[in-house]
Amino acid sequence: MSQPAVSRSAPSVSIVIPLYRVAGYLREALESVSRQTWLAKNPDSLEILLVIDGECDGYESQIPSELKPILKILKIPHCGVS
Repeated sequence: MSQPAVSRSAPSVSIVIPLYRVAGYLREALESVSRQTWLAKNPDSLEILLVIDGECDGYESQIPSELKPILKILKIPHCGVS
């Protein structure tokens, strides 16, 4: 059985951002990520994991479009401390 084609290599850096109920600081956190020199030098080596812990309204509008290609959203049932 052949392996599926992968569009980019596996990232070497993962940034995990948990969200629980409030997305008020999400844009600020993501803008901070976009200003990091690592991202500018190694755009294919970074991924952002946005973990929605239970419910969180309005987070979609907080995501800058330039980060969407490296962003993965994981929705999980509320489980407490990340």
